[in-house]
Amino acid sequence: MTDTNDSIKRQAGFTIVELLIVVIVIAILASISAVAYASIQSRAKNASLQANIKNIQQKIEQYRVINSTYPATQSQVMTSGSWAGGSVAYTDANCPDTFVDYLGETHTIKTGEWVPGIDMVLPQSNGERRGSWWGCYMYQSDGADYVLSAWNMVSNGPQTDTLYRRIGFREMGNFFHVYYCNHGNIGGNRDGTYDVNEDFYKFSYTVSSLRNCNEMPPAGA
Repeated sequence: MTDTNDSIKRQAGFTIVELLIVVIVIAILASISAVAYASIQSRAKNASLQANIKNIQQKIEQYRVINSTYPATQSQVMTSGSWAGGSVAYTDANCPDTFVDYLGETHTIKTGEWVPGIDMVLPQSNGERRGSWWGCYMYQSDGADYVLSAWNMVSNGPQTDTLYRRIGFREMGNFFHVYYCNHGNIGGNRDGTYDVNEDFYKFSYTVSSLRNCNEMPPAGA
């Protein structure tokens, strides 16, 4: 005759299969939670970058109303892709690269006040990168026009919905930085075939007063 207590004990236990199912379910839930958390973090980061750029843009426009000029990084008239004669872009102080050309001339300046003369504490980058490329805050102006960007800092891009311009800068690590209008190498068309992961414009939030750039994206973009 079967002991009643033994029967109850056997019925109260879990089989190995049941335990494995529980472990698998917990692992799936943990994975879903991690993905959701990463997505929330990315959205929050992007919202912060957008707010930063819009706030700085407002200060730049206020500066122009008062001074009849934008806060300048250079005296030379801005020309897309030209770094001769003193063209200069500023990056935030945490931008990891240094930029000195083969003549020993500096064309990119790292500084905490990377938009000169405006009345606000400017944000600084925090090690953002996409693959081997760093992201930084960047600004260039000749007083008449400006380009302002959270360059290559967008989380979970590419995007074309918010603060999207096909105006920007070089890949971080290049020895000089000036603004480029819809450049093929920066815009994903380096080898004649479009690659969205090489389209830095779509991984950036950019505003600019410039209206003379043909910003038509390449075929496939």
